[in-house]
Amino acid sequence: MTGSKVLSVLVVHPEAETRRALVETLRLALPGSALHTSEASTPTQALQVASWLDPKVVLLDLIAERRLALDVARTLRRPGRWILGLYNPLIAADRGAELFRAGARAGVTDYVALPASEAELAAALSALESSASESRRDGRVLAFIAAQGGAGSTTLALNTALVLAGSRAAGGVVLCDANLQFGNAAAHLGLAPDRDLIDLLRDLDAATTLTPYLLHHTETGLDLLASPGDAADAEAVAPEDLSRALVALRRRFETLIVDLPAAVDLRTLAALDLADRIYVVTEAIAPTVVSTQRLLALLDELGLADRVRVVVNRYSSFEGNLSEGVVAQRLGRPVDRVVPYDRAVVVAANRGAPLVLAQRRGAFAEAIGELAGEAVESRSGGAAPLRR
Repeated sequence: MTGSKVLSVLVVHPEAETRRALVETLRLALPGSALHTSEASTPTQALQVASWLDPKVVLLDLIAERRLALDVARTLRRPGRWILGLYNPLIAADRGAELFRAGARAGVTDYVALPASEAELAAALSALESSASESRRDGRVLAFIAAQGGAGSTTLALNTALVLAGSRAAGGVVLCDANLQFGNAAAHLGLAPDRDLIDLLRDLDAATTLTPYLLHHTETGLDLLASPGDAADAEAVAPEDLSRALVALRRRFETLIVDLPAAVDLRTLAALDLADRIYVVTEAIAPTVVSTQRLLALLDELGLADRVRVVVNRYSSFEGNLSEGVVAQRLGRPVDRVVPYDRAVVVAANRGAPLVLAQRRGAFAEAIGELAGEAVESRSGGAAPLRR
């Protein structure tokens, strides 16, 4: 980041030596930038300093007075301001997942491990170059999840991502295959990744660009972060690791779509906390609806119900299938979207060519187009219809 405009930074940490080291590292990370730095030793003091400094960047310690620090983050967050959560990996090791989840909810933009390196701070602040106006926002995050495997959440996530990328209306689009053990988004595109999430996590602190870790779909411009190629490697991915990867993607792309496994564990929760919208995918089959109702109840308990949209996938009027009205009744809430059954979806998956690319017209393509349109309209602030 260069230029004559002054960048105001507030560093909040209880140790004076750490504050001084952070300020010095900032100056090295942003050569040529005009920095105005202020320091605070406590979250309470940070509020006082911020009231007159109006910092563009806040480096906020999340360990010493965690609850108070999160309250301060909620108070200070606003469009155009970067709140970087400072943490010590050793101290946070036993509660890292909880820390990252709470930070995401409080409005923490990114996380910086201490002691901070020049490369890590530069990467965390890289989006400032393109955010000169206060209207700049982090990318919108859309998560797709089902209560049980086989409901087609990957198919919907991938096809929606392709439509968004191809339309250009959503800006840069990236799909993260967060089904860490058995993700197959790359296979749906007929691609064999040579880099994946594990490679990105290994290099994330020093990486200046994410391009080498992503698969690029030339026809639409979609980028894909593949799931680990070895299912055993997935066990090494901690919830905070996934959070950091998603934050890095969100910072560099206008739209991030996350394909999640049919399991609600700490890693899934870390992704759901970052999501602006959660598409819960189900089918008009009684056992699947029962499982979906339990998932919806859990998301409600977690305070995420207002982000949820229910999508009935592979819907048909064949005798024996539940009607849309019965599904809604059993779920205890309306169905927001219905994606019709189309056997060509299976054929397209076998060919490694998703249906929205092979068949751009038809009921399936229309339903996916409406899902994509809702995402674009919700980002721009327009009211998107919830029915097809």
